[in-house]
Amino acid sequence: METQSGDNYEWENFSQENSKDRLQDQLVPFMLGAANGLSGILSHELVETYSLLREEIRKQTHRLHELENENNVLHSRVDELWQLFEGVDARLAQLLEKRTVLREDLTSADTAAHLENSQIYRNLVEQRVQALVRRGLKRGSEDRRFETIAKVMSAVCRWLLLPELDRDKIQGAFKGQHDPSFDGMVTDVCEQALKIRGVAQSAAGEQSWMWDYEAGAFIDPSFQDTWSSCDSEHPIKFLIAPAYVVDKQIYCPQIVFTGKGK
Repeated sequence: METQSGDNYEWENFSQENSKDRLQDQLVPFMLGAANGLSGILSHELVETYSLLREEIRKQTHRLHELENENNVLHSRVDELWQLFEGVDARLAQLLEKRTVLREDLTSADTAAHLENSQIYRNLVEQRVQALVRRGLKRGSEDRRFETIAKVMSAVCRWLLLPELDRDKIQGAFKGQHDPSFDGMVTDVCEQALKIRGVAQSAAGEQSWMWDYEAGAFIDPSFQDTWSSCDSEHPIKFLIAPAYVVDKQIYCPQIVFTGKGK
């Protein structure tokens, strides 16, 4: 067996140590570079995440301001509606007070009789008289017939409330309408009007019909209402039905025509 000489052994040791040094010299810069690169990547990701978080906070802050503005608008609208409600409530209280105040010379039974009778009177005008007129007039454009219907209703109401109810004029206002069903409608309206007049005269208190009105003036809610889809902000054109009055107290307001507007 061959033995390794001292010179060869020393040379191999020197070569191994030299290789380790060279590997260390190459590996250290590589590791430092990798560490720096990784640090750069992590720093970039952190910066990007931070930017995204700032943008999200900005968006949410902006949305919060929008919600605050919307909330202020809602509060303002609620205040407006509440004021409107208070106005309507006050008006309703006035009307109820006006309709329920008892005079010393009227019993509660007489007041109740006039209140019920005035409501029947209003239903007569708005339902039965209107149905009669619509049935009696010839068909045509609703827009053209709107004011015509109101004018004929006005005439019918006057004939119903004359000192002597005039059925012939009511019947004659609708030429060509002589079938039994239409005649029955005329009879029904006339009989209802006579009952209303009878109760108005029999109950205590001085009952009267308020015919006076001012054409071109705006309605006075204390004793006037508009008919159907008429606009209360338009001036009065003519009277359809008079107010039901007992001892100067309005039980049913006038029904006036102002023109189609609603």
